[in-house]
Amino acid sequence: MSWIKAIIKIGRNLLKPGKSLSQKVVRSTFWMGAFKVTERTLRFIRTIIVARLLSPTDFGLFGLACLAMDILERFSETGMNAALIQKKEKTEEYLDTAWTINLIRNIFLFSLLFFGAPFIAKFFNNLSAAPLIRVIAVIMIVRGLTNIGAVYFIKEFDFRKQFVLRTVGIIVNVVVTLTLAFILRNAWALVWGYLAQSVANCIASYILHPYRPKLQLELPKAKELLNFGKWIFGSSIVIFLATQGDDILVGKILGIKALGLYTMAFAIANLVATEITHLISQVTFPAYSKLQSDTEKLRKAFFKTLQLISFITIPIACCIFLFSFDFVNIFLGVKWLPMIPALKILAISGLIRATTATGGCLFASVGKPELDFKMNVCRLITMTIFIYPLTRIYGIEGASVTVLLGILSTVPVWFYATKKITNSNFFIYGKSIFPSLIGTFGIVILTLLIKSSFQINISIFLFTILTLVLVYIGIGVIFVKIFRYGPLKEIKVLMQSI
Repeated sequence: MSWIKAIIKIGRNLLKPGKSLSQKVVRSTFWMGAFKVTERTLRFIRTIIVARLLSPTDFGLFGLACLAMDILERFSETGMNAALIQKKEKTEEYLDTAWTINLIRNIFLFSLLFFGAPFIAKFFNNLSAAPLIRVIAVIMIVRGLTNIGAVYFIKEFDFRKQFVLRTVGIIVNVVVTLTLAFILRNAWALVWGYLAQSVANCIASYILHPYRPKLQLELPKAKELLNFGKWIFGSSIVIFLATQGDDILVGKILGIKALGLYTMAFAIANLVATEITHLISQVTFPAYSKLQSDTEKLRKAFFKTLQLISFITIPIACCIFLFSFDFVNIFLGVKWLPMIPALKILAISGLIRATTATGGCLFASVGKPELDFKMNVCRLITMTIFIYPLTRIYGIEGASVTVLLGILSTVPVWFYATKKITNSNFFIYGKSIFPSLIGTFGIVILTLLIKSSFQINISIFLFTILTLVLVYIGIGVIFVKIFRYGPLKEIKVLMQSI
């Protein structure tokens, strides 16, 4: 019965934020990890079902509507939330000003998107997208009304409530999308599901946090927040152009169906990179901010983060590359097979992206968000040079190669900047990722043996993935036993902190 008591004790501890910074970080990571697992599982189920019911063209129309919204959002990013999280002193007196600015911004963006929908649709030579864009525009109003007090879930490491807030939204999204997909059998199912998620998140933000924002605009406070946010704004624009510029060109040159294939490939390939990066940045940004004056502790925290990210992303990227055909053929269907070459290329870029993204929250936490801006400028310049000719000649595979080249161009800047901030050397970087490389090499060899011996079907696929996970963990355990360090040792320490 002792193990039952231990589980109960862990459960009780997880319901508390924690006293020390390490406890807060570990417990926050647990809750964000729990959300990501829940979200990814639900989205995976939704994607498989909806991909069978809808066509690549439907996904392309939905992607086009979201792209139009993302363009306006990124080009008007204020960086208010990041500024509130980064500030050491009390920020309650800034909340109303931040909320008011965000609301005004979002109302303006709604107007642009709603009335500009026909022109956006005409640009992509698909007028049927205009009604979808207008409904998507309503999301801007909903987001502007969302309770600004929810920023404290991140700032104060209260990720239990952040878990509830975001889980409610994704559950509503999945239920609405699947229901309407069976009824409508078109892109409107995706659009209404996305809108329902935003409404649910807005309502939940007021239920979970007692703060009630009001219209108030104090110019000195606004100027102070915007001064920090200007680099967030700059980075946001550059990141958008680097991450969505390929979507714009694919949709314009190759058409809506190609855009649907490309966005699906990108979503699968970057599934782990995007979610792991978001998870880690949600927790490490406020943690790094509290450690910004202690270089030694900051260095240890950063390389523990890098070690854990490598432990997860390196093997998954390799598995996406090796099992791309089997996964698409089994779960999505033959109509999605043309995206496989792009999926393999994007899997490699996703791995590198997850690694370099560790720099963003580090740079912002020490008050140097301009470094992230500069890093992404390199990415944008590289992509600008290659995107048109490669996409024009090689289609979505060419666009994928451009994404990979862009990510590779950020590596030197990331390495130099993180090395300088943490006062570290090349050996520490190598030591952080070496255990993951050894483990991944082992499962790659095993994968090649299995694929050469069996015809992959759904049962063999699931059994193989389970086997690879166990083998990878086993290699990690052996590594810890022999060399006395590695990601599993850090995970054990983190679990003890719970």
